[in-house]
Amino acid sequence: MLDIRAIHYPSPLSEVDFASVPLSVRLKNYADETGEVTGTFRVYNDTTGLLIHTSEIAPVTVAAGVTVDVDALTDFDPPAPADDVYFVIFDGVAKNTLVPDGISIHRGAWYFDVKPVGMGPAPAAHHATHEDGGSDEIDVTGLVGLTGPHDFMDLAENAAPGLPAANTARIFAEDKAGHTILAYNDAGGMKRHLVRDSVFIGWNATGVLIPKLSIVRSVGNVGSLPSIALAKADAAATMPAIGIALEAIADGTSGRIMQVGLIENINTSAIAPGARVWVSSTVAGGVQITAPVWPALRQEIGVILIQDALVGTAQVIARSAFDDGVINHAALMNLTAGDPHTQYAKRATFELFTANDTWTKPADAQLVRVVCVGAGGGGGGGCGDAAATARAGGGGGGGGALSFKIFPASALTATVAVTVGTAGSAGTGGTAASGTAGGVGGASSFGSYLSAFGGGGGKGGVTAAVGAGGGGGGTCGPGATASGTGAAAGGYPGSGSTRAIGGQGAQSNAQDNGGFAEFGGGSGAGNSPATPMRGQGGGSVFAAGGGAAGACVTTANVGDNGNIGGATNLYGAGGGGAAGIGAGANGGNGAAGDGIVTCGAGGGSGASHTAGTGGTGGTGGAPGGGGGGGGAGTNVGGNGGAGQRGEVRVEVWF
Repeated sequence: MLDIRAIHYPSPLSEVDFASVPLSVRLKNYADETGEVTGTFRVYNDTTGLLIHTSEIAPVTVAAGVTVDVDALTDFDPPAPADDVYFVIFDGVAKNTLVPDGISIHRGAWYFDVKPVGMGPAPAAHHATHEDGGSDEIDVTGLVGLTGPHDFMDLAENAAPGLPAANTARIFAEDKAGHTILAYNDAGGMKRHLVRDSVFIGWNATGVLIPKLSIVRSVGNVGSLPSIALAKADAAATMPAIGIALEAIADGTSGRIMQVGLIENINTSAIAPGARVWVSSTVAGGVQITAPVWPALRQEIGVILIQDALVGTAQVIARSAFDDGVINHAALMNLTAGDPHTQYAKRATFELFTANDTWTKPADAQLVRVVCVGAGGGGGGGCGDAAATARAGGGGGGGGALSFKIFPASALTATVAVTVGTAGSAGTGGTAASGTAGGVGGASSFGSYLSAFGGGGGKGGVTAAVGAGGGGGGTCGPGATASGTGAAAGGYPGSGSTRAIGGQGAQSNAQDNGGFAEFGGGSGAGNSPATPMRGQGGGSVFAAGGGAAGACVTTANVGDNGNIGGATNLYGAGGGGAAGIGAGANGGNGAAGDGIVTCGAGGGSGASHTAGTGGTGGTGGAPGGGGGGGGAGTNVGGNGGAGQRGEVRVEVWF
């Protein structure tokens, strides 16, 4: 846009000798577009109000961000050697190819006194107030009103004057990095800046242009000016916002920033009056009309007052993140005892333990919520034997259980030992022999207050016999490791169901998909070399999924692909780690949980191989996922996948 303004009269001074008086005006381009300015000076007699002199300026080009002084083509010659007061007014037009009709430029009246004789040398203090266009201080003691009418008052920029008398204020205009700011001193020495809009001057040292109406933050200082950059609500490092740029600010220059006030004549046609405006979490320097959601920060920057495409108005208030009573998650987690913002919301802290450690109770804790997840059992290794024999893949490992409890902080000791269950080991594929079973996943515990148990290991694949997966871990006991031709029991408080509820671990199935559970772990899957078949791992609604069973080879030397591990957030089979597809292909690893709510998925199983080594089972996902079974092979079976570690989560409320 085009924004060129007349900001000052370098000449005339406030008092001049009776002689030709030069006229000049200072122009500043606040925009990012170059423009050409034409204009006219008009001089009036203050006593009579008559226009007594006009003079144009030569057309002048003002580049973006540039300040220039422009002289009248002809000086003003006072009409008579009288002690008269005159005032000058400048009106002009700025235009360019984008704004061919131009914009008006106006500088209000500047009064100057023409003395009939030379004034001679002025006292040093007097001269200092005049050499830059200033004026003498006026004693207004006892002044209670001004006779009028007066349409306006022009105050020239000046150095800060001395202090006024007690119980009075001294108003003046001063320069701040090329901008005119209205200020006053009180008798106590406090200088304040005036008017409805709270505006300060900021310096752009970002290396790029800061566009007009951008939301900005503080990043330091350049001399006495705060240094600014674009704000963005997606991270604490680019927040908080401190205001809105009222003009485009080129790199290495200063500009005005509004922190409180009204921005008028903007396009608000798409936003209803009363709508709150927030710092954008997606566009640096931008705004959005819906509050950002965690993990983004939330800061209101203003309210729409007038909805209109041309005369829209917004109130600017650079609030803190807490002023509207809504605490974003990041702020909530980082408040400390005694922080004044605790009046707005209860505080909480969160700790995730993935290895053995000690928890220390905070001094001001009120409630403590603990979640334990047991480790996953390992998948069994596949059988390796000659081509004419039936070879079974390894069974899938069972998933770990999830248990939780809320304690009054007063019921807990000052420190509590945290134990994180170790992953069940992977079974080894057999070489001209049966595979070995996977290991049982370890229990996770929060001292003696709460425990969750691990899943059982999958059975190692054998010759000409069905296989079964490990039982899912329970909240009161571990899942069993499969052996023989029967199913493996789930962990207590109940062990005999493939559709477990509550804290029961799911029982596994021989020759079938794994069982599924609610808070217990899903069981590993079984298989049969006669068909051949291999099951999917069992899922769990809240806890971890079991691993899939490894693929088998029949006596007719027919092999198969692996299968899919069990998922978390699922009361059913499948949904976890991918199956190994193709002769001897490895199973995929189970997906990990989010470390806050969800648990890990079971690993996919390895494919069998009719002329080589069976595929390796996939590793379970953390926390608690069971490993997939290894595929059967000719002479060498595939290794099972390892289970995954457990986890302990502790949330404290204050």
